[in-house]
Amino acid sequence: MDALGELPPSRPTKKESVRDLLTIFSDTVKVKFTVKDDDNEVVAVQTLKGRWCLVCREDPKFAGSACRGAFKLGGNSSCRQHI
Repeated sequence: MDALGELPPSRPTKKESVRDLLTIFSDTVKVKFTVKDDDNEVVAVQTLKGRWCLVCREDPKFAGSACRGAFKLGGNSSCRQHI
């Protein structure tokens, strides 16, 4: 009990439970990606919510327009599986 007689929360917050993931992944963010056709014309803009894999993002094969491969859409379990 604390000084006011209240019990601290028994479960960790969601942010505390994913601290290990945040060493490899960014926080959840919204990112806009452009979709282009065969003639390199912009067809659409997608707004996706996910996390950047910081290890993959530094890999040269995900540079430039291939950066979408380093952006993971799944939840915590999918991120852990990616590791």
